[in-house]
Order: sequence, then structure tokens, then C-alpha cells
Amino acid sequence: MPCGRKREREDMGLGNKLLCLLYPPRCPFCGRVTPDGAPCPSCAEELSQTPPVQAPFPGVEGSYSRLIAAYDYAGMIRQAILRYKKLGQRDSDLLLAGFVSVALRRQSDVGEFDLVTAAPGGSNSRARGFDAGERIALQTARLLSLPFCPAFLPHAGRAQKELSQKERLQAVMDTRMREDLPPLDGLHVLLVDDVVTTGATVRRCGTLLRQAGAAQVTAAAVAISEKA
Repeated sequence: MPCGRKREREDMGLGNKLLCLLYPPRCPFCGRVTPDGAPCPSCAEELSQTPPVQAPFPGVEGSYSRLIAAYDYAGMIRQAILRYKKLGQRDSDLLLAGFVSVALRRQSDVGEFDLVTAAPGGSNSRARGFDAGERIALQTARLLSLPFCPAFLPHAGRAQKELSQKERLQAVMDTRMREDLPPLDGLHVLLVDDVVTTGATVRRCGTLLRQAGAAQVTAAAVAISEKA
């Protein structure tokens, strides 16, 4: 191995060690330091006792045909998503995508999907430096061995939590698709989001995908709120 490349690998190894010292991997649920960011034993036990959503939710005519959620947005699942989004625990995206993947395999035929895309993020995504929904969707596509294609432009303006109900609905209606999107004609698109709260975002995205030529849209999320 050339000396320069060997030194480069040594520097990368040292850099990773320093990062682990400064930002040690933590349990995605409670935040305890754990090897490789795996769930700690107590959280793993609690997760095993957390009931998953067993069946898909009905679809919306002209939009998505069904909505598949892995868990209810409560308890430790809610905590893991908040830690992921607010504290930037990016390594949790694979765990959360795993929840989506398992739910899809339990509630549908995974082989029927042609393409995975993500519901759009907002200004809070730009502030934190990553789009949680898009990262989860990308990892879900990898787990299912499906192509991933970002279909929507990020929402402009303030974060959703800062908006009134009327402003949120307007922001959803302002959702726009990317101009460089490949043809969707005849495809069954899997639309992934992190949390479905009111259902307005996935409903609007599903409608736009159908208008763009998708034959069918299935919505999927890590968790669903009782408000949906």
C-alpha cells in the first residue's frame, strides 16, 4: 500500500476515534452510551413488548391506496423519533427504516413496489442539516432493494410546529414536485414519511404522484399519531 494512502487511512481511523470520544454512540431510545448505538438492554426489552400496528389504514381516493405504519406515535417510539430529529442522532435512521421495512413485509407484498420516495421536509430540516423523512426513506429503499428517487421540493417558510392549522394546510397545498423527476407512468410508488400526524401531507403527496402518472401509491411511516 502506498505510504500516502496508509497515512490517510490512519488519519481517518484517528478521526473516527476522536468523534466517538466526543460523540459516543447512544441508545436511540433513552440516550445511554451503548456499543454502536444499539438499543440498551432495558429499551430492547421494552421495545419487544411494544405492540406494532398490525393492519394498514384505508386509503384516500385519488391519492394513496393504503397507509402502513409500524407503530403508534407514543412512548419509546415517539422518544426515538424526537431524539433522531432534534438531537441529530443520525445513526438511528437505519433502525427507524427497519421498523418501516418490517411493517411493510408484515402488511403488504414488498415485491409489488417499483420505487421509493419521501414526503417533503421543511425549514426545520434545513436547520438541522438533514431531512429525517428522506434519510429514513432512503434507508428503507436500501433494505427493500428498491430504487429511491426524491420527488418533492422541501417546504419553504417556517417549521410545521410554528404554524396554525390553517397555515399548515396551506403549506401542504403548496407542495411541489421536482422538475427533473423521471417518468412515473404505471409505477407503484412507496411514499415514506417519519410520522403521519393529520395525514394531510401524505394525502397531498399521493395526489401529486398519481397526477404525475403513478398507477398506485402506498404511504408508509415509522409511526402514526392518534390525530390522523
